Amino acid sequence: MKRILFIVISALFVCNIFANINYIDINKISKDKKYIDAFDNIKNNQNYYAIWYYEWNFDISKEDIVNNLKKEFDNFSSIKSKNIELYLLLGDIAHFLYNLEVSEYNNIAVENYNQAIKLNPNEYRAYWFMATHYSQMGNSVQAMEN
Repeated sequence: MKRILFIVISALFVCNIFANINYIDINKISKDKKYIDAFDNIKNNQNYYAIWYYEWNFDISKEDIVNNLKKEFDNFSSIKSKNIELYLLLGDIAHFLYNLEVSEYNNIAVENYNQAIKLNPNEYRAYWFMATHYSQMGNSVQAMEN
């Protein structure tokens, strides 16, 4: 039992270090300044949504954060040329929205991570991003599978 617990904790630790928006290359999505600025804004404000908060104690409203992330999700979704980086980003934005208690984005996060996996099953980041999502949902079995 101790070994299994160690493996689970280790996997969750590794996922949370390496599987996040910081490991997405925006230049492989777009060179357009509007997308780069939007990406930087999402990345720089992770403290609001990288994890779920029981109590919202920030000086910006949760509704404003949610509305901004939904807008950015729609903006990035409109990019015609889909690739792994874009699917990982869309998955992460959906994951962030899920952390903000917009539950319908749970499946959207999983769908986007799965799209990244379909494009390249050897791309480890997609599995790690998915594992991070599952672990933060409290689904350790699916997190470990990924």
